[in-house]
Amino acid sequence: MGDEAVGRKPLGKKVRFEVFKRDRFVCRYCGQTPPEVVLEIDHIIPLAANGTNEVDNLVTACFACNRGKGANGLGKVVPVLDELAVREGLQEIAERRLLLEQQKAGVDARREAEDYAFCTVVQWWDDAMPGFGELYLEKLSVVRFAERIGLEEVFGAIQSTARWWERSGANSYAAKGAPRYFYKICWERIRELEL
Repeated sequence: MGDEAVGRKPLGKKVRFEVFKRDRFVCRYCGQTPPEVVLEIDHIIPLAANGTNEVDNLVTACFACNRGKGANGLGKVVPVLDELAVREGLQEIAERRLLLEQQKAGVDARREAEDYAFCTVVQWWDDAMPGFGELYLEKLSVVRFAERIGLEEVFGAIQSTARWWERSGANSYAAKGAPRYFYKICWERIRELEL
């Protein structure tokens, strides 16, 4: 007896495809996929037991599972795909967590290297010009210089700046101009290296 004989509308291709897509083209009973099996649409509550053609009552089933189930209901059996989907979701979460931990470790390592470079440069600066100028150094600029020309070159720029500072009177007024002089030396060295 067809769907039309009991007053039910037959399943359309669009509904069938949406159920296949929702179920990821996997038999919800045995977990097999095409091309090993032919997939069909099965009614969870059979039409013979007053089931409907609503999407919530439809699942993807292979030919063998659908014929084996026949007009029997599933009762409280949990479809195989739900367990697989949970496993896949947990695996994806674990992979994302690992990736985030690796990214965090990379960010932490970079931040630590930047802090080390800045503290080292500030210490060199204070040793070369005691009590003057370290407050005027910008961390971002110092870190950029360390990355692009290396700490050895930055140290050389500090030494040149200290000589300039001493020639300028080694006072607080000269100390305010020292960072500008230091930045100029570093940027010139960067340009030289890029040519």
